[in-house]
Amino acid sequence: MKELEEKIVKDGITFGDDVLIVAGFLNHNIEINLLRKMAKEVRNHFNTKIDRILTVEASGIPFATAIAMEYNCDMLFAKKTMSSNLAGNILSTRIFSYTHKTESNLVINKDYVKKGERVLIVDDFLAKGNASLALLELAKQAGLEVVGFSMCIEKEYQGGGKALRDLGYDCFSLASIKSMKDGKIVFNN
Repeated sequence: MKELEEKIVKDGITFGDDVLIVAGFLNHNIEINLLRKMAKEVRNHFNTKIDRILTVEASGIPFATAIAMEYNCDMLFAKKTMSSNLAGNILSTRIFSYTHKTESNLVINKDYVKKGERVLIVDDFLAKGNASLALLELAKQAGLEVVGFSMCIEKEYQGGGKALRDLGYDCFSLASIKSMKDGKIVFNN
């Protein structure tokens, strides 16, 4: 998506060759008009029935919510910690966060999904694919049909998208970064 790529170049901040900060418009301060356009792009790409959007807390939630509104379906986000307000039929899997360098349990309540639902897994970033693969594992545990994956930004050079595509999934990224070196971002157009 050209508009997102231009926004990344204009307002994104790079640290080293791996860290891209888009907090000013995507995952801290949210530019709603851009988010709305991004959700429409995803809807146009996955022109099929979707019963639920699945993401992980926290920065994927705005994107997932906007997409759910496009499909007029519910959105469920996996929590990274068990809490007292999460009870019942809990499904969990381990996840390593590349961003935070920590490992934790990722959990959802199975009572909030129905076996056989068609889900689209979404997130703000796709790097090594740890979050996406963990969400895929939870979806399989719940008996859900994963239609595909959609990400705002894919760091193609870190291999997560390739791993999902190699598993046979449609993985649609709105901006795919081929490389980041010395503050210069090269997109895969």
